[in-house]
Amino acid sequence: MAVHNGGEELGRAVDSVLTQDSVNLEFIVVDDGSTDGTADRLARYAKIDSRLKVLRQPRNLGLTEALILGCTEARGEFIARQDSGDRSLPRRLKTQAQWMEHHPGASMVSCHTRNIGLYGEVAFESTIAAEVLDRSLRVPSHHVAHGPSHHGSVMMRATAYRAVGGYRQPFVVAQDIDLWLRLVEVGSVGVVDDVLYESHLSPTGISANRVALQAQFCSLAVRLARARRNDGPDSERTIMDSIRIPSISSKRSEMSSTSRIGREAAYLYFLGRCIVGRDPELARRYFRSALRLRPWHLRSLYGLARSWL
Repeated sequence: MAVHNGGEELGRAVDSVLTQDSVNLEFIVVDDGSTDGTADRLARYAKIDSRLKVLRQPRNLGLTEALILGCTEARGEFIARQDSGDRSLPRRLKTQAQWMEHHPGASMVSCHTRNIGLYGEVAFESTIAAEVLDRSLRVPSHHVAHGPSHHGSVMMRATAYRAVGGYRQPFVVAQDIDLWLRLVEVGSVGVVDDVLYESHLSPTGISANRVALQAQFCSLAVRLARARRNDGPDSERTIMDSIRIPSISSKRSEMSSTSRIGREAAYLYFLGRCIVGRDPELARRYFRSALRLRPWHLRSLYGLARSWL
C-alpha cells in the first residue's frame, strides 16, 4: 500500500488488512513523503503489530514509485494491492490466496468491488466476469483495455510480477493497466465471484480528476502491448524511447483550478445519479453540492428536478 497524507481514512485501510481472517501476511506500507500525521499513525501501528513494515520516501514521488519500492521489498508468494482510503473485507486475502493455490498457472486474480459514496452509502458495485477480463487484456481494442474491478482488488503471483518487470516508472497513471497487460502474457487471470474489496470514492481522487491523462496512458499501454506481442520487445522499446512521458509535476498541473472544479461537480453529479432511484433525498444532497461548485451545472439541475418526480 502506498499512502500520501492519508488522514483519518488511513486507519480504515490498515485495520482491514491487519484483521484479515486466517492468512499469513506481511503488510508493507510506503509513506510517500506525507506531511500530515501519517508517519506517526503508521509508527503507532507498527509498534503494536510486527507484521506492518513501513518504508518512507523522503518526498512525494507519486504512486508508481511507491508501488515499485513496496513490491521490491515484498517477500511473500503473492502480492496483494490495497489503496490507503479503501477497505479489504475480512475474507479477501484468504479467499484470493486459496484461489491462486488452486490455479498454479494464474498470474493474477481480482474480485468484485463495492463502491462507497461520501456519506457511507453503497453507490454501485463494480464487477467483471473472468472470461471478459481475460479477453479484454489478451485482445484489447485499439485504445482501451478493461481491467479488474479496482486496482486495489488484485492479488498477483510474485514470480509473475517480477518476470514481467513489475510496475514501470514512466506510467505515472494507468500503471495498473500496463502491468495487467503484461501479466496476462505469462499466465491466466481470474476473478473471485464475490465482493471482497470496498472502494471509498472521492471527487478529488485520481480517477475523478485525471481522466484525460489516464486515457492517454491507457492508450499507450495498449499500443505497447500490441507492439510487444506482434513484433517483439525491441519494437516496444522503440515506442517507449520515442514518447515523451509527462513528469509528476506536469501531471499535477494538468488542469486549471476552473477545470478541476468542473470535474468535481461532474463527479458529485455522477454519485447522485447512482443512488437517485434508491435514495432521492441523499441524491439531492449530491446535486446541490455540485451546484454550489458550478451553479449552472445543467445535469445537476436536471437531476435535482427529476429527483422530486
